Amino acid sequence: MKINLIELDKVESLLLISEQDLECAEILSNHKRYPNSIYLLFQSIEKTSKGLALMKGLFKFNELKDKVNHSPLRMCRLEILNNLKEAEKLEDAVRKNPELNEIPSIKSLDLSTFKKNAQFAEKILLSVMKKGKIFSDDIGELDIAINEMNKMIITIKRINIEEFNEIYFKQYKDAWTNSIMAYIKLSEEQGKHIDETEKEQSLSISDETLKMIADNVRKDLILEGIIPALSTTLNLLLSPHFKFLRYPDSKNPLEYYTDRNPLVMRLDKLIDIQKENVLFHKEYLEILKRIYSRIIIEE
Repeated sequence: MKINLIELDKVESLLLISEQDLECAEILSNHKRYPNSIYLLFQSIEKTSKGLALMKGLFKFNELKDKVNHSPLRMCRLEILNNLKEAEKLEDAVRKNPELNEIPSIKSLDLSTFKKNAQFAEKILLSVMKKGKIFSDDIGELDIAINEMNKMIITIKRINIEEFNEIYFKQYKDAWTNSIMAYIKLSEEQGKHIDETEKEQSLSISDETLKMIADNVRKDLILEGIIPALSTTLNLLLSPHFKFLRYPDSKNPLEYYTDRNPLVMRLDKLIDIQKENVLFHKEYLEILKRIYSRIIIEE
């Protein structure tokens, strides 16, 4: 497996700039400079989305300009379809192996809600891409999207890393021990001799290995599943406004984005959601760094 560490450096740079864009967006919002605040909020969202695309290997850094440019929605649909496929694979695996439901990380997931959120995001995504609709002109629809994103945030935060690792370590150690003991018992029943030293070595599993397993499970089931849905919804809300701010047509953005505008009325909530989104992306990056530090890097 080839890992390009330079790409991870690029992700780190994108996330740092995203944080600064977001800080500026909040300052401008507090001073009622709403068009500029919305513009920089989207800039922050765009950079986290591009960072996610690099972390997931969807693109190389030098491909972002031509393949994505200022339209992260192009990669959002790919993300949605991929995540729906992964959720269906996990559901199928659980149907075939019900004991998987005993794994804490799987037990805590609400796949049906995740799939509902992803399907909702894709529906709106297609509407925005086809019609260029400013989705958040409707305060009711905007509130629905905000509520859905807050549910996603709660789902991610519900599994604290330390608690997750502690639970997963015990669960996996028990599962490892039981499976090895069953293998030893079956081998002995078949007349194979396994000495005590071999048994002891077979039953041992290092904490470092457990950390790697826990990191991978959290990355695959939580970070890769829900973070893309959160980023997609943010992109759906802000992309049409970003386009309008760059190329205003029949309306004047300075007159359109007033205190009475629905997006402006919920701008503080969207900024807070993007703050959480940036933190999740930074956590994702740290997990990748830990995982990649444990494998052989090929030049």
